[in-house]
Amino acid sequence: MKKSKRLDPGSLNDLIDELTAEAGSDDEQIWNFQQALQKHIWLPCEGFVIGEPVSVIAFEYDGNQRRAVTATCRCPDGRQYEVAASEVVIPPSLPGADYLAAYRQWMGLDPYPTTGGGDMCRRDAASIDLHQPVELVVLSVKQKAARYRLLGGDRIFTLRASHLFGMRFPARSLWSGPASNGRTREAAICPV
Repeated sequence: MKKSKRLDPGSLNDLIDELTAEAGSDDEQIWNFQQALQKHIWLPCEGFVIGEPVSVIAFEYDGNQRRAVTATCRCPDGRQYEVAASEVVIPPSLPGADYLAAYRQWMGLDPYPTTGGGDMCRRDAASIDLHQPVELVVLSVKQKAARYRLLGGDRIFTLRASHLFGMRFPARSLWSGPASNGRTREAAICPV
C-alpha cells in the first residue's frame, strides 16, 4: 500500500484506466472503484462531509448505478449515515487517497477539493471581516450546515447553525455580520 501524494490529472487517468480497463460495463467499473477504495484506504479514516468532521468506516456499492459508491460515515456524536463517496473529502496524505481522487475525477468532479474543513477552513474564515456585510452564495444545505462561497469569489466555506434553517421562500444568499448586541450574527436568509 503506497503513501499517497497529489497525483497530476494524467496519473489519475492512468489509475482510472487501471481500474476500469477490464470492466465491461459501468456497473463493473463502479464495483472496481468500490473494491479499490475499500482495499487501499485504511478504514476507519478521518474525513469531511460538507466541512463536518466524520470518520469514514466503509465504502459500499449496492448495485444502484445512480447512487454509485457510498461511504458510511460516523459523526463525532456517534450517529451514522451514508453519503455518496464523491462527497467525502479525505486528506491527500492518507494512504489510498489517490483512489478517491481518481473516483472523483472519473465522476467528473475536482479530484482534490479544498473544502475539507479543519485548520485551513478556520484560517480562511478568520480572514473575513465580519464587521461589514458579507454576501454569500449557498451551494448546498444539509440539516444544520450549509456550504457557501463568497459572492464573486472562489473561496468555499461551511456555515454551521444551532438550529435548522427555516426557509419559507427561495433563498439566494446568506448574510453574516455584526448583530445589534455587538456579537456576530450567525446567519440570515436573504430573499431572492
